[in-house]
Amino acid sequence: MLELTVNRNSKPPLYRQIAEQIKTQISNGRLPANSRLPTVRGLARSLGVTRLTVQNA
Repeated sequence: MLELTVNRNSKPPLYRQIAEQIKTQISNGRLPANSRLPTVRGLARSLGVTRLTVQNA
């Protein structure tokens, strides 16, 4: 399962935080090849961000 968090007080924009965490999980093997990401709507809801933020990531 994809485990992501965002820090609204952090300098990098939220979309960049999301993208970097996904990249890190792929690199660390936590997100195996050919695994599916959550839907944009589902990920946005779980992180408390807009769908546009997730799409930009």
